[in-house]
Amino acid sequence: MQLPRPHRLVIALALALSLPAFANPVVNETAHKTRLAQREAGGPRPLGADSALLSQHEAEEAWRKGNQALDKGQWAEADAAFNLAAKLAPKAYEPLLGLADVQLRRSNVAAAEKLVQKALALAPRSAEVLTTAGRLAAAQGKAADAERQFQQATKLDTKYTPALLDLGELQLSQGKAKEAAASFRMASQADPQHPAAAFGLGRALVAQRDLAGALKAFEQCSGLASRNPLPLLASAEIHAAQRNWDKAVELARQAESLDPALARSKLLLLDLQAGAGRWPAAQQDYERFAAQSKGEDSAALHLKWGNLMEAQGKTAEAMAAYRKASEADAKLAGAWNNMAWLAAQQQKDLGSALEWARKAVELEPRNFGFLDTLAAVQLASGDAEAALRSIQQAQKLAPQLPYLKYRQGLVLEKLGQAAQAAQAYQESLKSGAKFDGMEDARKRLAALGKAGGKT
Repeated sequence: MQLPRPHRLVIALALALSLPAFANPVVNETAHKTRLAQREAGGPRPLGADSALLSQHEAEEAWRKGNQALDKGQWAEADAAFNLAAKLAPKAYEPLLGLADVQLRRSNVAAAEKLVQKALALAPRSAEVLTTAGRLAAAQGKAADAERQFQQATKLDTKYTPALLDLGELQLSQGKAKEAAASFRMASQADPQHPAAAFGLGRALVAQRDLAGALKAFEQCSGLASRNPLPLLASAEIHAAQRNWDKAVELARQAESLDPALARSKLLLLDLQAGAGRWPAAQQDYERFAAQSKGEDSAALHLKWGNLMEAQGKTAEAMAAYRKASEADAKLAGAWNNMAWLAAQQQKDLGSALEWARKAVELEPRNFGFLDTLAAVQLASGDAEAALRSIQQAQKLAPQLPYLKYRQGLVLEKLGQAAQAAQAYQESLKSGAKFDGMEDARKRLAALGKAGGKT
């Protein structure tokens, strides 16, 4: 099964907007900087208001250094600075959150959780601490706990934007688009200048198929974050869905000009040019982008071009692009998989194809599509028994997928097990869901029936 790498916009785009990122929870640098700026302007109380004046000053300075070290990725220095701040201001929760952030970046979730619990004990009614606790819960897959923490934070402070944004992200990730839109609207009301609120609202409205509303939200986000290409790309995708190719390409090119290194712009532009049938322009863009890209970005670009070429039936060009993708990034499983799939379909270079398919499965052992490709290569190589084992492994990962039942039928038919093959074809068609090979499954089932196989 060929599985092209997706390039759609995802929740992690919040990171690129320098906004609180739900995908990377616990204390975030933006929150630190905002809090510090407010304090300098005479806002919230300083760290450790219970301490002596000297300790307050020293704790504040240590906390600043901790945040600066975090910004630079210097975990040991950050840990030492936050520990000093916590010692000098024992009743301040902020150093504990800083320490939790360090521990999470070190993948020590248990230690981070203990520190957050200490912060909660010090400030149980702090919207910031509750939001941090919610992010940690979300990182651990405890969605219900995370939502409860975020909701509590928003009740304590109805205008605390980070909690509203994180709540919206959580709801969106759970498919609660309507609730997410409401949370993002509240965030926008609390801070009309916050681009993440508009961006999140746009994504929530896309999920509700309100493309006009989503486009308006993305345009608002672009106005608030004029140097960020991501809202432009989101708008371009909406125009593409409406087959407004000229506008979509225009927006994607604007995004590319804002950040020439952003691979997502390049991938989308290729899709747009192909969608519009502008193959000479697509070829020019591909060659230009290929000359600019390196490493993983280069691999993703070649993989995309391979997908487009294969869709056009240009298998030689597709195979060449997949080879370039695998050379640029040997860990890009999709490139190995697609080379193996093409070889199996063409009945060529099956020895190499078997190596490629195994490489893809080794890199992503829980990808049922890659196991299906391995089965296809094994079947093409004459090893139907091995193909059946690979298909059965794939079915364990996706037991309800009709396509895999169809593929199982092909293997069983090759093994001479007509009755079992007919049953597999029947099961593949039972759900009524469309899949590649559906018509072939019908024809094969009918042929087996005429030949006397059980149906």
